[in-house]
Amino acid sequence: MSLVRDLRSTWKTVQRVRRSRRLNRTFEDVMQEQEILQENHFEAAVYFADTPRNIYQLRQWYQPFEQLAEKHPVVLVLRSKSTVLRAIEETHLPVAYCPAVSDLEELVLTQRFGAVFYPNQNAKNFQMLRNHGPAHIWINHGESDKASMTTNQVKAYDQVFVAGQAAVDRLERNVLGFDVANHALAIGRPQIDCVYEPEPLPEDGRTTLFYSPTWEGDRPSMSYSSITSHAQTIIDAIISNPEYRLIFRPHPSTGNICPEHKQALDELIRRIDSANHADPQAHHLVDQSRDFGWQLSVADYCIADVSAVAFDWLATGKPIFITEPVGEEVFLEDEGLIARLPKLDVSEAHNVLALFEQYGEQGLESKLQSLTEYYFGDVQPGKSMERWIAAASQTIVERQQLIEQSKSRSQHVEDV
Repeated sequence: MSLVRDLRSTWKTVQRVRRSRRLNRTFEDVMQEQEILQENHFEAAVYFADTPRNIYQLRQWYQPFEQLAEKHPVVLVLRSKSTVLRAIEETHLPVAYCPAVSDLEELVLTQRFGAVFYPNQNAKNFQMLRNHGPAHIWINHGESDKASMTTNQVKAYDQVFVAGQAAVDRLERNVLGFDVANHALAIGRPQIDCVYEPEPLPEDGRTTLFYSPTWEGDRPSMSYSSITSHAQTIIDAIISNPEYRLIFRPHPSTGNICPEHKQALDELIRRIDSANHADPQAHHLVDQSRDFGWQLSVADYCIADVSAVAFDWLATGKPIFITEPVGEEVFLEDEGLIARLPKLDVSEAHNVLALFEQYGEQGLESKLQSLTEYYFGDVQPGKSMERWIAAASQTIVERQQLIEQSKSRSQHVEDV
């Protein structure tokens, strides 16, 4: 048995080396086709140290930064070759590959960065945060009541850009010693104003239900996923009713931590495929597409876990249920969205379609409108993007002015 294990280990090592060599060859070919980054040109950087596994966190910011780049040149600062290759395929924003800390320092010294923006809390963020000069802004990758939204890590940044007053209040309640008034800024949710091409679905009168469970999380307090609790019952109820169409969009990280969730996801996909085979007109969709946003306009109803999906859906004003987590250690905000919107208990999952049909009778429309304002501010078309660009631009300009003032003072001291 020991010999077999050794042979398997050796084979895996050989495969990794081969993949690495192929990646290096591809990377070199692609980078040779890219324009050399002009010095003293870029005014904003988007820092992302993760692998393609988590590129969904960066992807949702492509359009907001593409629009910001019309006023202030923006560059993506990436640490992984495979992430560089993926980003080049997905956006026209320029890319700086900085594998070493010295590469980061050289980039900061040779550009005009007024701000560096961070879409996640990767541990390598601190390798960029050590640089003086630009303002360091955490923008995260979605608005939610998850425990990750209120970690003590927010104190590392000059500012935290959040969606609305709800996030400001959440930080005030949960992050002790954090000067929220001076370091958190509500800028709206610019992704609301992004436009994505929808998947082609027939217009045949079916009611479309969007179900988007989150991943299992990396600790008990973050186990919000309904994949192993509600999902099979919900999906069976939808695909067995010929008046409904399902858009099922599981979180891209589902199963990365827990094999049970991967097995459950595979079974759910199998059931949906079987339903489509039995009724080719159903067109139920397992949505693993790159872009998130078009689903909000296409679907009539939504079921979501405690996640950013629920919050983005909120801005549509259409009916939604949030699944109630079954884990005993899950962190739930007493004043969070799950306490304000209809919850779907696992015992009621089989009855979800009837619950949606009763939604209008509960008079929830006006409540959704007030919640939308509390979580996102003004969501009229274009307003969220305007607020984002105005806030980012002001931060960049003000920090560039401070940098110039600092240089002038240093020069004055040298002259004296």
